[in-house]
Amino acid sequence: CAAYVFYVAYILADWPLPLAVIASIAAAGLLGWASVRLFYRPLIARRTSGPVVLIASLGLYIAVENAIVLGFGNNSRVVSKGSVQAGFDFGSVYVTPLQIVTVAVSLAVALLLFLIVTRSKLGRGLRAIADNANVADLVGIDVKSLQQAVFGIGSMVVAIAAILNVSDIGVSPGM
Repeated sequence: CAAYVFYVAYILADWPLPLAVIASIAAAGLLGWASVRLFYRPLIARRTSGPVVLIASLGLYIAVENAIVLGFGNNSRVVSKGSVQAGFDFGSVYVTPLQIVTVAVSLAVALLLFLIVTRSKLGRGLRAIADNANVADLVGIDVKSLQQAVFGIGSMVVAIAAILNVSDIGVSPGM
C-alpha cells in the first residue's frame, strides 16, 4: 500500500518528494498499527492457532492486493520524474546512483533499528517480551501496545523499502 500512496502523492498529486515519502511512510505505519488492532488482536484474543493466523494473514494480503487492482488496475506504473542517470563502472559491476542511495538508506535504517532495540525503552520492552511475554506483562510492560508499535514500525520500514523499490522498477499490485 505504501508504494501506491507514494505513487498517488508523488506522481498523481505532484507533491514534493520529501512530502510524498513522509506521507507514504506515515500511511504504512498507520496501516500496520490498524492491522494489529483490527485484524490480528481479535484473532489472538480468540486463542487462534498460529497456522490459522498465518492463513488469515494471507487472506488479508489477497484482499488488499485485489483492492489495489480494483483502484489502480493490474498494470505496472512508472514512478519517476527525473531523467535516467548514468551509473558507475566498478570493473565488471555497474551501479546506478539510485542503487547507491538504496544501500545507504538501508544501512541507515538498519543502524537506526539497532539503536532503537539496544538503547531505548521501547527496545528494552521488546527484548523483555521476546524473552518471556507473560513475565513482561506481570512486571507492567504493556505487551499489546508494544505489539502495535512493532507492527507500525515494521510497516514503516517496509514503506521505505517500497519507495526505494518503486523508484527503481515502478509499482505493480503484485509487488
